[in-house]
Amino acid sequence: MTAAKAGLESALDFTKFVIALDGALIAFITGATFLEKVDSSWQKIGVIIVLLILTTSLIGGIFVHMRTATMLGSGNYDLNDRHLAIPGMINVVGFALGAAGIGLLAILMLVLAEPESGTDRKDFGFTCTLKDGKAPQLECKGALPSGQPRES
Repeated sequence: MTAAKAGLESALDFTKFVIALDGALIAFITGATFLEKVDSSWQKIGVIIVLLILTTSLIGGIFVHMRTATMLGSGNYDLNDRHLAIPGMINVVGFALGAAGIGLLAILMLVLAEPESGTDRKDFGFTCTLKDGKAPQLECKGALPSGQPRES
């Protein structure tokens, strides 16, 4: 096997890897747990932009995969082939931008998230004392969240 052919096969393996990662990121961003956190319009626009970038990367990877199969079949091992290099750059740069976009979007969603309104705290206080007598007794006094005293 020549060095050029090994290089082309290595590029093909890397492209398969990036295609799999593109698919995984698309599955993550379109998953129910991520999309249920998307509320505002800027978040929806961000998700759409990241999806377009990752889809472009995925399509570039498919073109690279098809071109390398053709090149290997014909014995052309030129890694500088423009029909291989341009989609390859789109594949790798699109993946990097998409992954960075998902990370940035997730960070912004966490930082700018408003606290949930349905989580009211129910604070209450109580004190207990042990009374000595014929039989030890535990006496507790406390206050409910409404402020009403309660004895038991």
